[in-house]
Amino acid sequence: KEYLKAQALLGEGIALYEKQRENRGVRPDPLVGKLYSDYADIDYFISNDLERSLENYQKAVTELNDTPSIRYRIGYIHYRNQDWESAMESFSLGYARAPSDVNLAYSFGNTLFRKGNLYLAQGHYERLMEKLEAEKIRKGIVFPQTRVDHGSFVQQYMRAANNLGVTLNRLAVRTGDSRKNA
Repeated sequence: KEYLKAQALLGEGIALYEKQRENRGVRPDPLVGKLYSDYADIDYFISNDLERSLENYQKAVTELNDTPSIRYRIGYIHYRNQDWESAMESFSLGYARAPSDVNLAYSFGNTLFRKGNLYLAQGHYERLMEKLEAEKIRKGIVFPQTRVDHGSFVQQYMRAANNLGVTLNRLAVRTGDSRKNA
């Protein structure tokens, strides 16, 4: 948890690599991509410098360290900046490789909603709710007050159900189909 020291060491490693890249052709390397993503994680999680973390996550992807979690973070930053197209692209790439990740699925649905693709958002939220319903059945009785994993599950379930309801309401208003409000 020595974040400043870690950031300094990662920065030194990145500087050495970039200097070598200037001097001669160096191929992309996933280990170097890990340096960039670890450096970006400190900006993302600790100092909340989203712009700088975005730059380093994108360098990590260029260096072949392209994971669903990195795509989620890139998408989140674009979403926060209301760049729906870039957010959609990033969430889509992450979701394609990790379709069971509920955070990516939820974010993908939210981005569809923000872009105004209500029917696509509806379908996406319904698919997400099916996954969450199956998880609820597997868990049986949930105890969010005593189990942390149940608490986060209940929170995910409520957010997804709420967003599906809002989407259906907007579709009902748009189309005049009051059944969507039921």
